[in-house]
Amino acid sequence: MTESLNSRKIPTGEPPRAQPDVAPASEPRDSTTRFGPYELDLRSRVLRKDGLKVKIAGQPLEILVFLLQRPGELVAREEIREHLWPAASLWNLTPASTAS
Repeated sequence: MTESLNSRKIPTGEPPRAQPDVAPASEPRDSTTRFGPYELDLRSRVLRKDGLKVKIAGQPLEILVFLLQRPGELVAREEIREHLWPAASLWNLTPASTAS
């Protein structure tokens, strides 16, 4: 039996790291990211669960894509806010500016 180089485990003296069950969303060769029973096609922006299409759009979809691009990372709420609403695109919505 032939063993490929990619499947060999080489001892490093470090304990093995837990790998998240998420394929990075930034992989250019495959536009589909799978996580649990879900898969998201980044090109068509279609989310499926167990092969069935799930309705998701707008900001929830953008948050999902943003988080899938960082598998295994802790993402702060502030990072998500900055990604969805860059400072340059926000208006100063104080009560005085919205009063008629």
